[in-house]
Amino acid sequence: MLLVLASNLTAELLQRANDYLADRAVLLPASDAAEALDIARRLPVALVLASMTPLTAERLAACAQIVVAAPDAVFCCVATEQVKEQIKLEHLLEPDFWLDPETTDMEIAETLIAAVDKARLRVDVVPAPPPPDRSQLPPAIVSDQTEQEVFRRLLSTLATESEPDRLLVAYADAAAELVRCTSHCLLVRSPEDGHFVVHAAYGLHSGIVVHGRLLRDDPLLTWYDRNCRVLTVEELDAWPEPRQAGAIRRELGVFRGQVVVPLVVAGSLEGLLMLGQRVLGDSYTVRELETLFSLSRHVGVQLESLRHQRQHHHLSTHMHRSITAMDLGLISLGSDQRIVLCNPAAARILRLRCADIEGADLRCLPSPLGDRLYAAFGSSAAEVTDEKLRLTGLDIWVSLNTFRLQDDEGEPFGAVMVLQDITEAIAEQERGAEQASLELLGDLLGRITHSVRTPMTAIRTYGQLMSEGNPAPELAHFWHNSVAPELERLDHLLEQLVQLVQQPEPSLQLVDLESLVVDTIRKISGSESGLRAAPVLRITTPVPHIVVDPAHTRDALSYLLRYLEAAGEAPVTVFVDQQHDSGGSNARIRMRKSAGSSSLTTEQLFDPLLALRQPLADLGPVISRQIVDRQGGTIEARNEDGGIEITIAFPVAAGDMAVRPEGMANGQI
Repeated sequence: MLLVLASNLTAELLQRANDYLADRAVLLPASDAAEALDIARRLPVALVLASMTPLTAERLAACAQIVVAAPDAVFCCVATEQVKEQIKLEHLLEPDFWLDPETTDMEIAETLIAAVDKARLRVDVVPAPPPPDRSQLPPAIVSDQTEQEVFRRLLSTLATESEPDRLLVAYADAAAELVRCTSHCLLVRSPEDGHFVVHAAYGLHSGIVVHGRLLRDDPLLTWYDRNCRVLTVEELDAWPEPRQAGAIRRELGVFRGQVVVPLVVAGSLEGLLMLGQRVLGDSYTVRELETLFSLSRHVGVQLESLRHQRQHHHLSTHMHRSITAMDLGLISLGSDQRIVLCNPAAARILRLRCADIEGADLRCLPSPLGDRLYAAFGSSAAEVTDEKLRLTGLDIWVSLNTFRLQDDEGEPFGAVMVLQDITEAIAEQERGAEQASLELLGDLLGRITHSVRTPMTAIRTYGQLMSEGNPAPELAHFWHNSVAPELERLDHLLEQLVQLVQQPEPSLQLVDLESLVVDTIRKISGSESGLRAAPVLRITTPVPHIVVDPAHTRDALSYLLRYLEAAGEAPVTVFVDQQHDSGGSNARIRMRKSAGSSSLTTEQLFDPLLALRQPLADLGPVISRQIVDRQGGTIEARNEDGGIEITIAFPVAAGDMAVRPEGMANGQI
């Protein structure tokens, strides 16, 4: 490693020099002349970059002192062409290289590289200092108590520390305390470029602590590419290659190292711990070197463990967040037949909480999900793929996939269920099928109308002519009681068919729902309505206004009321109220046909083909549903206690207040 001293360089030139020398040397910038002189005196500087622009007496004096402090260093003078000519003319300096800061980047790079190469050659020929005379040094002191205390403290740190950085600092401090040295430096591999940078240090120059590093092709790292043991300065004297030994000695001198201890993690060299002279100047003993290597091995194992823990934590976090973010529901069964995992999507589909499912047995799942998951756990033959199930209790459809989990020996250790809410998709399919039925019905309607209308007109004309000619009493009675009602029913059915496929656009306006319902019941309860009993109206709370087409809505209510009244002897009860939920506020109309009407089913109400197969052949509910849907409302029917209840809901008009019309009381019209 070559040290390059940069004195009085501008920030721009300093950055450019650092870029050019990044893989060749370590640049030590000095903020002023005093700091530059301190670096030259205390560190083995191989190259000096000194700026002489502008040329002053103070800069000349400082440069002369640096040259005296580092006589073996290559000197590169940074000066403009004018300053360069003045220095040469007055014989002020004789640098090895001239560097013009105003020249091109290529010329600056070539000059710096040439200066570094010359500095490297000059360093290689500098003889190594003689080994110290240790004949007068006191014998090495080994304290078992100190060693045990350091080991105890380090092992405690290993057991509790989860941060690699703090563990490395504790390792360097423990090793320095064990051998009682005057300085220490821990260099670790940088993940960006592979260089070894200072991670923890004591007793070193601040420039080395901040900027010091070992490059990948430096002699010490090159030697450790082939070795993995403790290295001491003393053994360098006996090396057969003095040039390599001298280069390594100089690198150790930069960090004041007398002993180097490698730190190996997972078979890779990740750090070098350099320990300086002992406080009494004695040599390191064999036992101390073995203890240092043992310490390093313990730390390397712990760092490898922490690395595995972090990788496992990263993978676990990635998997957990991926499962949490899934739109599909995921439920995992453990070997103890209890739920191990339930992601938020599954809990949302099943309308439960993850905390209520995880850790519970299969009984917490709606039937038959628990049976499907248990079957997959017992046998791979019971696995299902894209099975569509209707969960009756939740009134939803789900698509189900189950998988059996096996270990490397083929033994089961769990099962996984993946489910997706397909209620909307099923409803869309049903709406598509219903639309196809309506289109088919519309096609049939044209043919029926063309085929039936003309004969019906002829039959009506015949009846009218017959009544004018004084027919026989038996024929007149038969016509009035049998033929005419059937003609009326057929004519009504044709009108409904036409209305079913030719719905006009609604004319929306603000309407008082209570008044609309009251008016509808009054009209269908007249003396000529043919109803056995008028519907019973119950208004429990005031209902605000809604935005609908009053004429179309009145028709829809009339169709439903007539249908329910004709289905049985029990009366129809109509409830009008307001419903509040998470989706907002709705005005609601409920029509209830009590027990005794078990012949009614929700399936036959809104399916036109099924309705036509019924004895009544009444398409009124189907037309009502179309009217409500086109106005943004909803209509539902359900069987209850042997009867049936139809619910119509419309969104409440924004900002409207519910006010009961004057003179309207509960249950009165």
